Amino acid sequence: MDLDICNLADKFVQKLEKALNILIQGPLYPVNLNVDRTASYPHPTTVVNLDGLEFPMQISSISKFEKLNQISSMLEPFSEPNNPNQTRECRTSKYQKHTAISAGYYFKCSYDDSLSYYASNRGPNCNTWFTDELERISKFIENKLKAVKPMNISELQEHEFAISTHCHICEKPFEAVPVVSHNLTGYDSHLLIRDLAKTGNVTLLPINKEKIFPLQNGCQGPRFMASSLDTLCSYLKTNELLNLQREFSNLTSEKFKLLTRKGVFPYNYIDCLDKLNETQLPSIDKFYNKLNDSHASTDAYAHAQNVWKSFNIKTLGEYSDLYLKTDVILLADVFENFRQKCLNIYQLDPGHYYTLPGYTWDCALKYTKVELDYLKDVDMLLFMDRGIRGGVSQCNEGPEGYILEVDLKYPEYLHGTHKDLPLCPEHLTPPNSKLPKLMTTLYDKKRYIIHYRNLKQALSLGIKLTRIHRILKFKQSDWLKVYIDLNTKLRAQSLNEFEKNLYKLLINAIFGKTMENIRRHRIIKLRNHWDGKWGVKNYIASPNFHSIKIFDVDLVAVELNKAEICFNKPLYVGLCILDISKTCVYDFHYNFMLKNLGNNCKLLYTDTDSLVYQITCNDVYTEVIKKNLEKFDTSDYPSNNIHKIPLVNKKVPGLMKHECNNKIVTHFVGLRSKMYSILIDGEPCIKKSKGIKTSVVKKSVTFDDYKNCLENRTEICRTQRTIQSDSHNVYSVEQTKIALSPFDDKRFILKNSHNTLPWGHYSINIE
Repeated sequence: MDLDICNLADKFVQKLEKALNILIQGPLYPVNLNVDRTASYPHPTTVVNLDGLEFPMQISSISKFEKLNQISSMLEPFSEPNNPNQTRECRTSKYQKHTAISAGYYFKCSYDDSLSYYASNRGPNCNTWFTDELERISKFIENKLKAVKPMNISELQEHEFAISTHCHICEKPFEAVPVVSHNLTGYDSHLLIRDLAKTGNVTLLPINKEKIFPLQNGCQGPRFMASSLDTLCSYLKTNELLNLQREFSNLTSEKFKLLTRKGVFPYNYIDCLDKLNETQLPSIDKFYNKLNDSHASTDAYAHAQNVWKSFNIKTLGEYSDLYLKTDVILLADVFENFRQKCLNIYQLDPGHYYTLPGYTWDCALKYTKVELDYLKDVDMLLFMDRGIRGGVSQCNEGPEGYILEVDLKYPEYLHGTHKDLPLCPEHLTPPNSKLPKLMTTLYDKKRYIIHYRNLKQALSLGIKLTRIHRILKFKQSDWLKVYIDLNTKLRAQSLNEFEKNLYKLLINAIFGKTMENIRRHRIIKLRNHWDGKWGVKNYIASPNFHSIKIFDVDLVAVELNKAEICFNKPLYVGLCILDISKTCVYDFHYNFMLKNLGNNCKLLYTDTDSLVYQITCNDVYTEVIKKNLEKFDTSDYPSNNIHKIPLVNKKVPGLMKHECNNKIVTHFVGLRSKMYSILIDGEPCIKKSKGIKTSVVKKSVTFDDYKNCLENRTEICRTQRTIQSDSHNVYSVEQTKIALSPFDDKRFILKNSHNTLPWGHYSINIE
């Protein structure tokens, strides 16, 4: 691909030359105003002599430059003082590159099972084979769908049908063939992207340039099942594994049972294709997983030995073929069962959606039959944008609601009572920080966007309203209640964790679709040629060009902004959900906990919908929970609990749940947001550290580490291994990251103390 490298290089050299000239002009010709503008300085050609010099300038040429211009320069080294709180720097190093050794797929025909089949390929060209198969399958299906059958239509209707590009019913473009891959976006797409791009004209739906959904090539990766394949398979009964039974119909029940669970594979051991010719199963130590620092269990290895023997496997390559085939067909069974269950409940096919949030949003609209208005006024749109702040949906009895823009005053006499959980959170940049964060502060609020229920609550708790700037009036109803109730009921009837989490996500993901940021939508074009209408050069020249990334000499990704943005998401729904959910948390804290316990309860930590309290009373179970069952979901308590608390309110939205269920919390350390540890009497230690793998936290971080981090004010680093992509090359990488840090800039930390105050507290200046 000719990318005009020479022209690019010339422009780069010109920029280097210009930068050096400005660097020299600054000290020689200082200015007081507009120091960042090149126009403030004399033109480089009038003050600097560059005769005989080439750019980029070599170090050996600096002396010649000095003589030509009678300028001397000197580089002075300096020593940076040590930071006593700084630990080992974070770094990432690659230790493995991932290469596909085999590929397989299961073609499923829903109306004629005789057309369903499995195919695979093992070898260095398996990716090319797979993408060629996708192309072949798409043409096969196209021919099937285009099978001519006599239709009683006029010539005009026939002509309109022939030239149509969109469905006449839904007015959407004709869809591509869905291809289900369990982790297409996160892993598989990186191995296929170069082969998919060989056509030279591929459009992608990107999350970013490294995470994508392929579109025009007919590849789709529905992200519905967050659990591992092993976990998902364990929930299926034998009579639900229809595709696996069809492919292995000649097996005895004992042999078939061996295939109903996910096997184990020595990924780290296979570092070349030659090892696939080995005639024995590797020893158990070769099944070591370096990524998670874990060894294969004796049960898993015994299962692998049993499979090798029962299926009379001759080589490790044959074992990998069987391993791949069972994985693919088990995935097909898992998705087909999931698909059928969703069709039965919601009458919509998840096979036509990319993600669960998009699916559940359509299900909610279909089930409730509500028609939401679009925001067509730009001022209303920006008004809603400003009111969105991250955080059960309820509705007031009245048919109308209001969102207001107001000024609020936080009186100093409330600072003592409200210091644990201030009202009206806002996005602010903490002192000595660079990034804005969602913070609860005691500052006065200016032009604050707030839902009327939150405003009523704030006024009832003592905040003063000083001015109303604007009011947006809307009609309201509990239109989503029937859909929430449906999924809540299904969740309560769930028989396994996957179904529990699925129905919970079907509820929660609705909020995400209402808040979807349309402005971030991008288009990525994969191209392998420079010139022409669809070439890289043409896209770079387009007004909506955003950026470019060169993956290889014959593969370029061009990112484009959308030329038009359709604001078709109901931001007002998301804003109301966020604000009303906050009223639930604030009501529980101020009108229940503080009223019932007063100074006997201290708030230690908060999350979006969670509160951690230190409570000092004789019996919190009797005095707080048992007397106020309408506030709690106690369904997970042991039926024979010693406090004789009845099991009520299972999965009722908006109620608090005791995280420990009849167990006593003995110790708690909270360092910052998403970073805490809890010791529970008779239970394993709970440890949370955002950004660090759960397995690493479990193995290498202790409760004492949290305690030492807090008391000694020191950061603690840990090394973890993970999978990352770089220019769509997949690597195993080793990272050293900060696991624990006591520095929380969301609140002001008091000197010589572990206590904190919210920013805006009247005493912070005194401290």
